[in-house]
Amino acid sequence: MSSSGLIHDPSSTTMTLADFTSPGMIIPHLRGQDATSVIQELSQSMQREGRVPDLLPFYHAGQDTFQILEVLRQVELRTSSMPDSSRQR
Repeated sequence: MSSSGLIHDPSSTTMTLADFTSPGMIIPHLRGQDATSVIQELSQSMQREGRVPDLLPFYHAGQDTFQILEVLRQVELRTSSMPDSSRQR
């Protein structure tokens, strides 16, 4: 493990997920039952491990990204159920 707490083999040129995490960031069982709670729990873990200097902007960015992806998913669901002739316009 490096001095920054990251697990990394300096002799390797290939980066893996292990290069960006540490044991303290691994949460075996999330307590949250909805996206907001889970994003908060993961954000707090990242702040505790020194990966996020200011929790609030990081948390809001996670929330914003989730909301955008949810809108895109809804649009995809609606357009995929449309007849082919309706989608060609």
